[in-house]
Amino acid sequence: MKFSFIVLLLLSVSATFCLAVQTGEQPGLKARFGERGLNFGKDLVLDFVKNRLNSVPIPDVSGDSPLTYSLTNIEIVSFDLTQSTLETSAPNLFIPNVVDASVAVSATWEASRVVDLGIFSFTLQGAGNLTASASGVNLRQEIGLGRNSNDNPAFSIGSCTASIGNIEADLGDASFDALLKTFDEFVETELSNRLCPALKNLLEKQAAKLTERYDLIFSLTSQLGVDLGLVCDPEASEDNLLFSLRGRCFPRNNPSLSFPFSAPVMPPLSSTSQMVRLGINHYVLDTLLYSLWKEDLLDHEISASQISAVIDQTLTAADVATLLQKFSLHGNKPLHFLLRFVDLPDVHFDSDGITVYAHYEVAAGVLTDEEFQDVYTAAAVINATASMNVLEGRLFGRIENLEVRVTQAGEFPVELVNKLIEDNLPDQILPVLNNLAKTGYEIPDYMGYTLENTSVETKENALEIGTDISRVK
Repeated sequence: MKFSFIVLLLLSVSATFCLAVQTGEQPGLKARFGERGLNFGKDLVLDFVKNRLNSVPIPDVSGDSPLTYSLTNIEIVSFDLTQSTLETSAPNLFIPNVVDASVAVSATWEASRVVDLGIFSFTLQGAGNLTASASGVNLRQEIGLGRNSNDNPAFSIGSCTASIGNIEADLGDASFDALLKTFDEFVETELSNRLCPALKNLLEKQAAKLTERYDLIFSLTSQLGVDLGLVCDPEASEDNLLFSLRGRCFPRNNPSLSFPFSAPVMPPLSSTSQMVRLGINHYVLDTLLYSLWKEDLLDHEISASQISAVIDQTLTAADVATLLQKFSLHGNKPLHFLLRFVDLPDVHFDSDGITVYAHYEVAAGVLTDEEFQDVYTAAAVINATASMNVLEGRLFGRIENLEVRVTQAGEFPVELVNKLIEDNLPDQILPVLNNLAKTGYEIPDYMGYTLENTSVETKENALEIGTDISRVK
């Protein structure tokens, strides 16, 4: 699970800039995994390997020189990693190195030897359990990252080298110490020859499972998906590993929906010491909003129960009939509201923050035979700028500037309504909205891991998120 987590994390939330000449397509997402992020991933991979190397099969062995012996039930009891390093090599190699590890091995032994005293001779026989520890074990395994013809991630398990420094064994019977040298040489040879094939086989099986499990289409909701296909091969450089994903959102009932725009070029990611630096292209939001708008998924009904949960009472037609005569025809029926977007909304990133444009209608009405009946409709255009920041594991947003222009007000003069809004927006309405958001949103843990030292930065056409990752304590 831990090994799967880091690979899926790399593939499902990460992307990088790749040259447009490769595919003619800009990524919707890009990310840089720096030295500390790669070492975090390397430790998860090696932890996965450590817990499974005890299944490496070692064959029985027997011989008759310098004594008759057999060694059976040979197995690796433990594999302890004391030091490890990581290399990245262009174009796309990820190379974990195990340095000076130790391996404990056990076996069942039987032996006999002839003791010749000149006048007579006799045979000594013995059996027991043998333990041995190998130190100075070094492993170097190359792992290639790429993409296949389906834009899925592809792994290639490359060359591997293994060496063993020293071995110490104990038979528990000094009469057969001659067997120790034989066993030492056997263990050194067999382990050196078998660690690499076993490691490669283990990683190939896991890579095949991950490739099969990785879904190019990630479900945002039951109605929306996002295409996480790789745009180009992952790219490795010194102390960095870079990925690229398409990041195109779409309605699940219309996956071939055509968009009237393409992904813009994103600015380079900022240089930080954080484990992961993730960039979200404006294109991701564009395709999300366009999909929602085309499928009428942006329209939102606010029910009477939702209203009463906020104001602690049921708002009825009679409550507003003195202001709006039309509602007097509906007695004490609870009010419902429907938010409808007239135009495609737009959310834009730049160095000053986030700019939002929305032209929407708000319809107030009642339910008649379970159907919404529109009684009063108003429309307005909103332009807003906002900023975001992360503090102590919580995401905060603040509206820096807000403009509301009413375009339809029913029975009320539009100019009068806009004047009332203009007079009250800066000192009355805006502080209330910001006060509602002051508690922020707590960033949740995921699969036993938590985000730390998280930061948010807006740039032209992009939102960047930088973070460290650690196990939940």
